[in-house]
Amino acid sequence: MRALPLLFAVLVCLAGAVPSLAQSALPIRCGDLSFEDEVRAAGGQYGTGNQGALSLLADAGINTVRLRLWHTPAPGRDDLADVLTAAARAEASGLDVLLALHYSDTWADPGQQTKPAAWERLDTDALGDSVYTYTRAVLTALRDQGTPPRYVQLGNEITGGMLWDTGRVGGAFDTPAQWARLAALLASGRAAVRNALGDDAIVILHLDRGADLAGATWFFDRLRPLFADFDVIGLSYYPWWHGDLDAFAATLDGLATRYGLPLFVAETGYPWTLGFFDDTNNLVGLPGQLLPGFPASPQGQADFLAAVADRVAAVPGGLGVCYWAPDWIAAPAFGSAWENVALFDDAGRLLPGALVLGGTAVATESTAPQTWDLTVVAYPNPTARTLTIETRTGVTRADRCGRIEVVDRLGRRVAVAESVCGDTPLRLDVSDWAPGVYAVRLSSDDRHTTVLVTVVPR
Repeated sequence: MRALPLLFAVLVCLAGAVPSLAQSALPIRCGDLSFEDEVRAAGGQYGTGNQGALSLLADAGINTVRLRLWHTPAPGRDDLADVLTAAARAEASGLDVLLALHYSDTWADPGQQTKPAAWERLDTDALGDSVYTYTRAVLTALRDQGTPPRYVQLGNEITGGMLWDTGRVGGAFDTPAQWARLAALLASGRAAVRNALGDDAIVILHLDRGADLAGATWFFDRLRPLFADFDVIGLSYYPWWHGDLDAFAATLDGLATRYGLPLFVAETGYPWTLGFFDDTNNLVGLPGQLLPGFPASPQGQADFLAAVADRVAAVPGGLGVCYWAPDWIAAPAFGSAWENVALFDDAGRLLPGALVLGGTAVATESTAPQTWDLTVVAYPNPTARTLTIETRTGVTRADRCGRIEVVDRLGRRVAVAESVCGDTPLRLDVSDWAPGVYAVRLSSDDRHTTVLVTVVPR
């Protein structure tokens, strides 16, 4: 359909061509930014100048914002007005929108898929009509605002189905009739996407089985004969719940081979500390929840994200990675169960994992805690004519300087600048450079950070 087969073919080439640069090759570099408005309203800040989570993550290289939508939530929580506001901010920052429709008034996940209160008493046919009408109305509102979502996720972690019990599957509900009901509900949502957005939007079905190949194939083997009109398989992958990186890679490989569809990590995360900064119990806080070789540190978090991105990029059709709640930090009037897993520290400063997520840094270049003090940003990326290189810092003076060196894929130096500072960016004419991937390396105080840029033909 549409541009997806071509994108799939390009991904196959990328995965085989540049495995060591995997994280920069992913088309979707995403953050689920559904908490920022609540955190800021409760007194939380992001960045030393309170620039905001979306702005800082966009600077770090993310290109997509995932937004959850609940049907009729408690006031101020993830309703359509919130989504419209967030989508407008994303559009203003040049970011794509991924809309995650929960089809519930609250969290929808493997343990609960509660119907909206307004739909509780509807029969199967009326429920399907409501899914269609609601989905089309939401997407039409976003389209008319000028912010149509690029990606639409029908349901959230629907391994057990959605809109229980009508669309419930598994266990006592693992029957042909229940699978047919789930397929009909998804078909209603899919029809609404097509009628509101045409064939431009990419439809994702999202499970929680990021390291469970058997569980994922159980679901799709039963669903696809009844409903196959979707474009991408989305997965959640949290190692403390789902399994180690080998099981994760095996799941990606198995799904790609079995179904031939693009794959997307719709949710992931990893702690940068086991500490806590408020009175809310954290979801992750025990040493036993960590993967061997990935400590709960800023660098450990960055290394984990690089490992996840590498495994996604190595699979034919690996689309990208979305970090769940990178913005859910503790605020004076808003608790967080995730502040030690966010991509901002307890002072709201960006962590190095954000640069890995955005594809603007290679996590393994340095293990020193100070590496995230000074970073390098290169734009536009990709570029055909000019390249601007800046140094940026989140915790010290804005005039911190570093040595810049640009090398090509063969390690040949193509540009050097001995002292590039925050207020004096380096601008290079790359119009005569050979197309390809280049590494921009920042060196300062024995610390090193690398940004990958792509030069394309003029």
